[in-house]
Amino acid sequence: MSKRKRYLPTREADRVTWLNNFALKLGSYAALFGISAADVSLITNAAAFYAYIIGRIESAKSEVTSLVAFKNKLSFTSDNVPLGPVPQPELPPEPMAVPAGIFNVVARIVADIKNSTDYSPQIGDDLKIIGEETTTQDPALLKPILKVKLGTGGHPQLSWVKKGADFTNVYVDRGTGFTFLRSVKGNSMIDNHALPTGETTTPPPTTTPPPSGDSGTRVPAANAAVWRYRIVYVKNDAETGEYSDPVSVAVGQL
Repeated sequence: MSKRKRYLPTREADRVTWLNNFALKLGSYAALFGISAADVSLITNAAAFYAYIIGRIESAKSEVTSLVAFKNKLSFTSDNVPLGPVPQPELPPEPMAVPAGIFNVVARIVADIKNSTDYSPQIGDDLKIIGEETTTQDPALLKPILKVKLGTGGHPQLSWVKKGADFTNVYVDRGTGFTFLRSVKGNSMIDNHALPTGETTTPPPTTTPPPSGDSGTRVPAANAAVWRYRIVYVKNDAETGEYSDPVSVAVGQL
């Protein structure tokens, strides 16, 4: 399914660009949408003041870097080396201040524009108040793909693609039905459960049709047991989506 992003950028530097465009073009639509002169003036001043503040933040970061370098020179440079002047920030003139909550005012104006019968996608694109379309997958439809192979010492090694899940719940069937094994934050794990011993047997051949819902994957092992695994994603403390198809592996002490 598709989901529309917010029109307001996340990065502060991009917000400066966005707000400058909005302020520059808002006046040309004021009469059409009944936007007051006071609001147009406020947005114009807000764009200038917001750009100034973001610039001050970047300047402060640069000043810290310069001061740290100066401090290091002061602390460890050889004797009698001139330090030079203490770094000082170069600040632009401060523009007219504006009241707090400028993006709340922007949101109100944008809502009035979009609720008007005179609004069109062309206007929305000109003012940059249409979010980009992105394709997302419904979390309820997520179904992980599980892979299993024998790792060090003959223990099953499981792996999968995490796909943004918080955790992955792993279930195992050692012959008595599936039971919860553990919750994993990453995208792989090794099952260190004690390996079975007994007479050597032959694992189910890959040519035999697997049980319903079973991927049919078989990893040869010398001794006699078949363990099955399945996983499911966990998001916000709840299992989300479908269980993976069960994957089988033949295990035993080699």
